Amino acid sequence: KLKNVADEHGVQFVDLLPNLKDESESDLWVSQQDQHPNSLACKLIAHAIQKALVKNLQIYE
Repeated sequence: KLKNVADEHGVQFVDLLPNLKDESESDLWVSQQDQHPNSLACKLIAHAIQKALVKNLQIYE
C-alpha cells in the first residue's frame, strides 16, 4: 500500500523487509519491553537505504 502511494507521487520506495527477514524479530529490538530498532536493525536498515541511494544516483549519472 505504501509503495503504491509512493509510486503515485513519483517517490522512490525502499522495501526494508528483505534486509531484515533473515533475523528474528527479537534480535532487532532494543529489548522485550522496547521494540524499537536496535543497533543491528539500524545497521541493516542503513545498508538497504544506502544500496537504494547508490542505485538511484547511478540512474542520474
